[in-house]
Amino acid sequence: MIKADRSGMYYVNGFVNGKPIRFLVDTGASRCSMTDEKADEIGLEWRNWRRGNSSTAGGPAETWTGPLDSIRIGDIEVRTNLSGGVLLDMDLRKGDALLGMNFLSQIEFTQDDGVLILHDDSTFYEITMSTQFLQALR
Repeated sequence: MIKADRSGMYYVNGFVNGKPIRFLVDTGASRCSMTDEKADEIGLEWRNWRRGNSSTAGGPAETWTGPLDSIRIGDIEVRTNLSGGVLLDMDLRKGDALLGMNFLSQIEFTQDDGVLILHDDSTFYEITMSTQFLQALR
């Protein structure tokens, strides 16, 4: 379970290609996209990816799209049909990347009363984002 923060957003720690990353869950995003700083930090060769433009909540943005090997949240890992995006000047405040539908559509998730539950056929992922938990992450 992922409890929404005070602004109603869902943040969760995970991994891209085995490297740690902090996601903002975004069901409106078609794929997982991250800041260029985080892409550099985790060793992605994103400057060699396909360059294009995307429509984002903040307006049009220049993007790079390329393959990802895996995305993992807790014990849930997706390794197929994954492309990633890099957006310059993306500001997520408390996160490094958007956890988009190319991950979420391959698992099951439900939302109820400000709690998001992620699970696949074999795993149930539970996190409670209480104030104490968030402070412990810092």
